[in-house]
Amino acid sequence: MKPYTYYISWSAISKSYYGVKYGKDANPDTFWKEYFTSSKYVKETRERYGEPDVVQVRRTFTSREAALRWEKTVLKRMGAVLREDYLNLSIFGGDAGVRRSKETRRRMSEGQKGNVLSKETRRKISEGNKGKIISKEQREAISKANKVKKGPHSIETRRKISEAKSTPITIYSTLLDKSYYFESIEKLRDKLRIDGISLTKLRNKQPWHIKMRSKKTKHPFPVGDLIIIA
Repeated sequence: MKPYTYYISWSAISKSYYGVKYGKDANPDTFWKEYFTSSKYVKETRERYGEPDVVQVRRTFTSREAALRWEKTVLKRMGAVLREDYLNLSIFGGDAGVRRSKETRRRMSEGQKGNVLSKETRRKISEGNKGKIISKEQREAISKANKVKKGPHSIETRRKISEAKSTPITIYSTLLDKSYYFESIEKLRDKLRIDGISLTKLRNKQPWHIKMRSKKTKHPFPVGDLIIIA
């Protein structure tokens, strides 16, 4: 037995799942060969959209308890149970305090129903974001959307901005399973060259979902990654 945590994602439809395998038959070498998670919603998503384009064993553990603790930590960090782009229903353990309602679960199930897509369509969805390079027009549209109108800030707002600029910040990549430390939000901006909207999300301690990359992208995070404040 070798307990492990794993991550799967359908980048083209922005659906992901993070889980743990800890039973007697836990073996990371058989993940997505013999074991395909026990989630009903993962099964329904596979049937409709085909195989996920991201399949990863994230960590291995020496005990069941350690694996479950880590899964719980990651799910709570990401707020996965309350997010529409994650298929997780709950966090293991009674003290987690978070579980999707019956109505939400019903809507998730209904949302998966419908015509099963053809193999060719599923292949196209799976490959949709692989190696994608956005056009000049798309980059210009994104640039315009990221521009925020500037206006005079209140004294309190200026104080908060000043404090934020000088406060150290650590971000965590859920896909790479790695933390990155920066001396300030400005250092983070200069090092990763991220846009204003993404920077604002991190400044406000909101998750940053990596939806695309271009030739000008400087940060190391792949499409489908979720960046959170550690």
